[in-house]
Amino acid sequence: MKYLIFISFVIALFDAAKAASTEQSTKYIAECRAEFKITDDVKHYNLTTGAIPEADATEDMKCYLNCFMEKLGVLKDGKIQEDAQEFKNYVGEEHAKEEIESCRGETGSSKCETAFKLHQCFLKHLDYLVLQVFSLSE
Repeated sequence: MKYLIFISFVIALFDAAKAASTEQSTKYIAECRAEFKITDDVKHYNLTTGAIPEADATEDMKCYLNCFMEKLGVLKDGKIQEDAQEFKNYVGEEHAKEEIESCRGETGSSKCETAFKLHQCFLKHLDYLVLQVFSLSE
């Protein structure tokens, strides 16, 4: 949960108008956590930060990520969506385009596995975004 707050803070630095989107994404997270019974905060934190390797991620964990990405409009039936407006609002339009373009090839044998692989790819780009923010503040 702390990681999500940190992500929200970083995103807010780029555009204060995204606050409503962050509120919406928090709602999506809660809905998907309930649907896929991701109740352990430590496991949720580890999942969202990429600390859980694919071999250790349960199907429910992967499907939780799919649920969230579908609500953001990034995925639909396991297929990446080019015009994911909620996602663009969440991470910024240019960053969303970069992530979608860079991670387009991430696919799995199911929509949930695809979501997990896509999430892992997105995290690589988030690390880059966070590093950019901190280098700008120096």
